[in-house]
Amino acid sequence: MSLDKIVNVIIEALEKIREYEPKKKTKKTLTEATTKSALIEPILAILGWDVRDPRLVEKEYKFDSGVTADYALKINGNPIIVVEAKRLGVSPDRLMDEISKCEAYLNH
Repeated sequence: MSLDKIVNVIIEALEKIREYEPKKKTKKTLTEATTKSALIEPILAILGWDVRDPRLVEKEYKFDSGVTADYALKINGNPIIVVEAKRLGVSPDRLMDEISKCEAYLNH
C-alpha cells in the first residue's frame, strides 16, 4: 500500500464530506449507514483492514457489557480498535453522548 493511495482515499472521503455536510439550504446528507460505506470503510480498507472479513473487522461488535460498537478491528480474534460512526451533522451534545459510550468500551 502506497502513501499516495492512502492520501487519495482520504481526499475522496473529505470531498464526500464537503458535498454531503448538512447545510441550511439543502437537506442532502448521508445517513449513518451510508457514512459507514462511503467514508469509513474505504479508509479502513486502504489501511489494510478487510471490512469483508469478520475475523478482522466485526461490524456491530457487542461487548459483554452490552455496549455495541459500529466496528471492532481485531487481531487474533481480539478487538484492539473500536470505531463508532455517526451521520454527518450530528449535534455536539450527541457527540458527547458517544464519547461516553466510547469510554464504556474502554472500561469493558
